[in-house]
Amino acid sequence: SSGINAEWPLRPGTQDKIKKYSLQMEEKDVAIKQLKSRLLRSEEDHFKTLEESATKDEMVRKLKNQLNQAETLSDKLTDENKEKESRLESQEKKIEAVCSDNQHLSEQVEKQEGLLKHMDKELQELHATHKHAVDELNILSENKATLEK
Repeated sequence: SSGINAEWPLRPGTQDKIKKYSLQMEEKDVAIKQLKSRLLRSEEDHFKTLEESATKDEMVRKLKNQLNQAETLSDKLTDENKEKESRLESQEKKIEAVCSDNQHLSEQVEKQEGLLKHMDKELQELHATHKHAVDELNILSENKATLEK
């Protein structure tokens, strides 16, 4: 989501955790909206009841108290969401760092593989030279044996 190298798969479970946090944040937002909606309905109901049974001052005091409670809860849920977003961002940065490390290691492996191929080729050439030298020695040996007869 924030520029992670797609060539490197996330650690198993990380994508699920990210989805889970996102879903939880959405659920909290829905809960806040539902709570505000219920509070508005509740305030309307209380308003009618209080109009009939209490003074205007009492009604205002109760509504302010309810509003403060709703704002406190809303602030608490908002803070929880911010905390989770911060943890998600931190995890994404760690994932990006691991991906970068993996990329670096992959490049090192490619260099080592290239070096090994080169060394293997040189070894094959040495082997061929050695075989040729052994063949030459055998021919010289045969020639010497023939001359000594």
